[in-house]
Amino acid sequence: MESLKFLANPNVFSLRHFIEIFADPSIVRMAISSTDGIQGWWAKYAKSDAQEVGRVKVNFGKHYKNLFEIEKQSSEDICWLVVEGNKEWIGTRIRF
Repeated sequence: MESLKFLANPNVFSLRHFIEIFADPSIVRMAISSTDGIQGWWAKYAKSDAQEVGRVKVNFGKHYKNLFEIEKQSSEDICWLVVEGNKEWIGTRIRF
């Protein structure tokens, strides 16, 4: 079904990676929704204003700066929505 959506609009697509993590869900949630957590695995320069729901600023140097809104999906899912930054990323949803 998704392949048909891709063919209908070649500028919209979905990319999925599945990674199984053997850790307590609270540790994983902290790693994707807090400043210390995000700095620990993804971006040295990150700042979040809240845990679980809020905004995260991520800086990969002078050329790559993005602002994500953290959207709580459920007790098990979190989604980042890119709202500012590099134009190719704006509107992208990253789900955990």
